[in-house]
Amino acid sequence: TAWATNDIWLRREVVLAQSELRYLALKTWHESDVEIYLNGVLAVRSGGRNADYDELDIKPEAEAVLTAGRNVIAVHCSQTAGGQYIDVGLARFEQGR
Repeated sequence: TAWATNDIWLRREVVLAQSELRYLALKTWHESDVEIYLNGVLAVRSGGRNADYDELDIKPEAEAVLTAGRNVIAVHCSQTAGGQYIDVGLARFEQGR
């Protein structure tokens, strides 16, 4: 996705099986400030940039709205300095953290 302004908003649909709804985190690599929503509920807010992928815990209220089937991940990232990049995905752990 081209990123030609200070802010970018992204949205992607993901399909999850019932067995994939446990032990989830958000894996992110971003420049500057990021907000990530799951099905419209704020899941993570992180300030500043990170130098590599981080696994961030999902807020319980956002985890509660995930369902088997279609879900939407929405991202807002602001460039406050430096480069422009954002990568977000769901990560699943074999056991709880």
